[in-house]
Amino acid sequence: MKILILSHNPITTYGNMGKTMKSLFSAFSQNELCQLYCYPTLPDVDCCNSYFRITDLDVLHSFFQGFRVKSRTIRKDEIKPENSAFENENDRVHYRVTKTYKRVLRDLMWKCAHWNNHALNDWLEQEKPDCIFAAPGTPCFLYDIAMAVSSKLQIPIVAYICDDFYFTEKKKAFWDRVQDHFLKRKMERFFSRASYGIYICGKVFKWIKKMGGLAVMKERNEEKAKILYDFLDESKMFKGTVRKEDRSLMNVPFVTGDADLDAKFVKEAKEAGLEN
Repeated sequence: MKILILSHNPITTYGNMGKTMKSLFSAFSQNELCQLYCYPTLPDVDCCNSYFRITDLDVLHSFFQGFRVKSRTIRKDEIKPENSAFENENDRVHYRVTKTYKRVLRDLMWKCAHWNNHALNDWLEQEKPDCIFAAPGTPCFLYDIAMAVSSKLQIPIVAYICDDFYFTEKKKAFWDRVQDHFLKRKMERFFSRASYGIYICGKVFKWIKKMGGLAVMKERNEEKAKILYDFLDESKMFKGTVRKEDRSLMNVPFVTGDADLDAKFVKEAKEAGLEN
């Protein structure tokens, strides 16, 4: 079986999603994997048989080139351990943009572009994946790509949704509501295709109910996070980097305040197998 991994980021040893993907597919061989992604970086580890990339700039340039999106396959000689940054500074600045209205315009740009081109179709024909492992996140266009490829190749979708911030009660601005509206519609269509994801959700929901429900799970997570945050607040060496009112129950960043000591801690944590 060959799996097409569809995600925003490539599999890497840097970046949260890149490391998560690397861990999830660590037991698979190269010939069992191929990846389609849209981030303007290159993989630093060769985990897949091949990689195909379409970036925002490729899509944007297509509006001035007869709507022909210049996507491409990543060459094997481009996959190097030093690929831990953007290919150029313009890409770095572009991906720092987090305004919601720009994310909505980004989805609209992808919707209008002809990203489903000959290069992508030739690559899919060459790879012949048997299923799609989709981790689309918040960009609506990735749901469109997953469903289009699934329909074209008549292959199933396995959905991977790992974040809980998509629809929060804090979002009240107009553009946040617009994005939520379109994202909910995409997810409804997407999950109607990803039947395996629904099956797994059912199993998880039953387990949560058996444990006492969402309220109990929230209390358990808060108790676990409190143990770590209390330690950091009382520690003379380590300190958290996030304000108390903004602290996450899942991600707990902390530093020592000394760059050399931070580097030593990361190095020894990696040697001890504690790095994700």
